[in-house]
Amino acid sequence: RAQVSTRHALQSGTSVRPLVQGPRQPTDVVATVRAAVIAFKASDPDREVLLRAESPVTCRSRPAVLQLVMDHLLSNAVQHAGAGCIEVQLSSEGNRARIAVHDEGPGIPDVWRRFISEAPGDEIMRPARNLPPSGLGLMLCKVSVEAVGGRIRIEPAEPRGSVVIVELPA
Repeated sequence: RAQVSTRHALQSGTSVRPLVQGPRQPTDVVATVRAAVIAFKASDPDREVLLRAESPVTCRSRPAVLQLVMDHLLSNAVQHAGAGCIEVQLSSEGNRARIAVHDEGPGIPDVWRRFISEAPGDEIMRPARNLPPSGLGLMLCKVSVEAVGGRIRIEPAEPRGSVVIVELPA
């Protein structure tokens, strides 16, 4: 469901500005992510989703941005993890809140990992008319995270899978 709405938003040129505009406010990362994990567990009770969190972890963001990002990251992990476990780790590192979503799926192809990790968000949105169906949610996450002063990157996980790391200003 998330990919359909993401595809529509990107292909129609819909802006994420309304979502990210306005003052950034202190946001309880642990509570927001915990609510997203609980919602996913309710929809798939057999799915193993582990949440490991330092407490407290806060960021300066728009709560809607963090909710959107977590919905997409968990949906993506569930879609690609097969029967594997999904682990979400929350921590504070310096002046950043860090969210790491790890899945045990086949991993994200190098070309998408590099594109999401390295391309500027405004460059990602320009060629959106003819995008392949995979990766659209990650692109929306990238643009949203960068709009509130954050960063997103993807790393391969060992022995398999991917880790999507989001860092937001604390």
